[in-house]
Amino acid sequence: IDQFEDQTGVDDPSSTNETYDATGDYYSPSAATYLPSTKFDGTNDYLNRSSSLTGSTSSGKELLFATWYKSEDATLDQFVVNANANIGIYKNSAGKIGIELTSSSGATHYAAVTTQNAVITQNQFHHIIVSVNLATPTVQFVVDGVLQSNTNFTAPTVNNIVYSTNWHFARWLSSAHHLKGSLGQFYFDDKFIDMTVAANRQKFYNNGPVDLGANGSTPSGSQPLIYLNNPFGTFQNNLGSGGTITENGALTQGTNINITCNNRTLVSETETAATAPEK
Repeated sequence: IDQFEDQTGVDDPSSTNETYDATGDYYSPSAATYLPSTKFDGTNDYLNRSSSLTGSTSSGKELLFATWYKSEDATLDQFVVNANANIGIYKNSAGKIGIELTSSSGATHYAAVTTQNAVITQNQFHHIIVSVNLATPTVQFVVDGVLQSNTNFTAPTVNNIVYSTNWHFARWLSSAHHLKGSLGQFYFDDKFIDMTVAANRQKFYNNGPVDLGANGSTPSGSQPLIYLNNPFGTFQNNLGSGGTITENGALTQGTNINITCNNRTLVSETETAATAPEK
């Protein structure tokens, strides 16, 4: 049995994320075998944009957020917030994912957290999706591919989501709730995708990382407002359409997020696997 052969000993040319070489009788990864992540120190590090996101609707009804996230503490970590706190997405001290949406006047349209405690456990990567459509109104949380129940503090109402302000990522508006941990494949858009459909969840997570395309357009068919998927050093360079994102503090390199090929992990946290068969 070679390094990239099925555990059954039967080669499968359709193996996920791999290309089968019939001549050499081995698999090699068909694309990058890991996603990079970038680490935030929980004190000084965050990202921001000092104006509205280019091309965003000023007051739409839809929102879609997804990221890989490894928490390193039990305090509140902020993922996204805009200047008037009209949109706030976070992990709370109980390891739950939460969201709060308010109007331009500050009235709360929706506030909730995932029901289960410790849906996010420390020191391991989890994949998070939050998908919102306030026209319905519908709010969906997904963690590691599993649709989550949630507890409402304020039930969702048919309203607009306010996008027309500046933005902070990985901290609250003031110097508070800095995220301590690592982020990878950070995705944010003013669209809704129904996460009750398994095939839609698999556009972002399929037993591990999924290729969202060079500019993040694969899941919805169009480029999201924010897509941060570069390795450390250029992580803050927005591959989406929403404009420039600025680094603050001194981000450091995070551990890589392994991609599984046909349910076999091919890489360690720091290097790609060999592509030649074992001798």
